[in-house]
Amino acid sequence: MTSTLARLRYAQGKMPNISSLLQKGFSAPLCSTTPPMTLPSWSSMLTGTNPGRHGIFDFVHKTAKDWRLQFSTSKDRIVPTIHEVLSAQSKRVVSIAVPTTWPPSAINGVMISGFDSPVSTGIDGSFCHPPEIYSEIERRFGGLCFADFQETLIGEDWHEKALALLLKEIHRKKEIALWLLHQERWDCFMLLFGESDTVSHHFWALSDRLSPRFIKHAKTELRTAIQNVYIELDTALGELLNTAQPDLLCLCSDHGFGGAGDYALYLNRFLEEKGWLKYKRELGQSKWSIGRGFGDRIRTTAVKRIPARWQGKIFRRI
Repeated sequence: MTSTLARLRYAQGKMPNISSLLQKGFSAPLCSTTPPMTLPSWSSMLTGTNPGRHGIFDFVHKTAKDWRLQFSTSKDRIVPTIHEVLSAQSKRVVSIAVPTTWPPSAINGVMISGFDSPVSTGIDGSFCHPPEIYSEIERRFGGLCFADFQETLIGEDWHEKALALLLKEIHRKKEIALWLLHQERWDCFMLLFGESDTVSHHFWALSDRLSPRFIKHAKTELRTAIQNVYIELDTALGELLNTAQPDLLCLCSDHGFGGAGDYALYLNRFLEEKGWLKYKRELGQSKWSIGRGFGDRIRTTAVKRIPARWQGKIFRRI
């Protein structure tokens, strides 16, 4: 989580569990990776190496043969993770919702992959090791979601619904973790709450008056959405610590947040306008071309009409 926000909240007495950890333990600023992005950062956390060593630099990468874009997955990582190293030493490990773990490794324990499988809003059987644990999670908890809502078409009441679902998912993820913690004393237990990331992406402009994208007219409960998610995370942390009674605890984030600009630079468009970039063919020449073609219209329609939780399953099957 973003340390500045966390420190502000515990200073106000709103995050007692993190406050207790900071008083009893050790804390320091943690630099992110270069680039400071989710996939390379969490792969560095899992391996203790930088992106140049583990091989994951972005959500996608170019294929060697034809330079097409492919989703980056755990198969692209060339360095073993802490879970794999410990498993090889017969240690019992758990990993829940950590990015760059899809498809899951056959570890000595339980792995539920993170949100970064292609087009995912929640898990299916391909996220789980052992595979049979998926049906148990589905039966007991109704599955597990990362953002149980579409994030591209933001309309009226969208933020209210999104905030409610984020708070709901923190509770569900906590309950799944507690269920596993009660089964045995694990040698290593790693759990990621991505809700602090999602709420910052979508609610920062509602709460930060210094942001270029600040939205003046927002409801009070939306202005305090980030704060409320952090408070809920602190409560969940307290319950997890009481159950786990860990010998050692590490609490960290992969990157921070800040206000974003209100414009975007598309470098290729800029170069094209200056006459310094020319294409071999005009976009739209093929009916399946990206941007203006029939294929793109199909994708756009699918995002609007197909429920978010179905999109990932359909995409992965195709």
